[in-house]
Amino acid sequence: MGFQTPLYELSDYLKKAESGKIQLPDFQRGYKWEDERIRQLLVTVLRGHPLGVVMLLSTGNDQIRFKPRPIEGVDLPANTGAESLLLDGQQRLTSLTQSLTGDGVVHTMDSRGMRMDRRYFIDMHVAVQGDERIDDAVLSLPADGVERTNFGRDIVRDVSTPDKQRAEGLFPVSLIFGDAMSWLFDFDDRELNRPGSGGGSESTGG
Repeated sequence: MGFQTPLYELSDYLKKAESGKIQLPDFQRGYKWEDERIRQLLVTVLRGHPLGVVMLLSTGNDQIRFKPRPIEGVDLPANTGAESLLLDGQQRLTSLTQSLTGDGVVHTMDSRGMRMDRRYFIDMHVAVQGDERIDDAVLSLPADGVERTNFGRDIVRDVSTPDKQRAEGLFPVSLIFGDAMSWLFDFDDRELNRPGSGGGSESTGG
């Protein structure tokens, strides 16, 4: 049996996961990554750092009898065939598939193990200040985009719609490989230069 170590773009892995070309073997454990770990993984992606090894097993061999199942968060028609089975890198690829595709909702947990749904955003006012601020720029918010306090009675921040996201300068990471231009089309990047934004003379471009 030979081994190959090809290099793929992250977007390629996401497309293969969404289409079912990459699936999990039936013996793999379930998805279980904490919110902060996912946020830090997204920081790594935005900084362009390597994500580590992903090990895949090709299914075009009659001796491969593992039953495939979709990566969690991906809906596939029944009996969708897989080209490859993901042996190593499940937690990373599942986190990235859920956060960077579709509605961007990730089914994760807090540090106490309590289940929760989150979406991730880039604070554009912070991100334009330089690579050293990327960690601070990646935000984890409730899946509905509404951040509350006082046991849910008071709203701290509401980015539940694209217009509200643009008003706050919070870009959904789920659009990085998606329809980012539609979101940016109505975004006035001069807002990044307003007093206190820290944007200086930078703009989002695009």
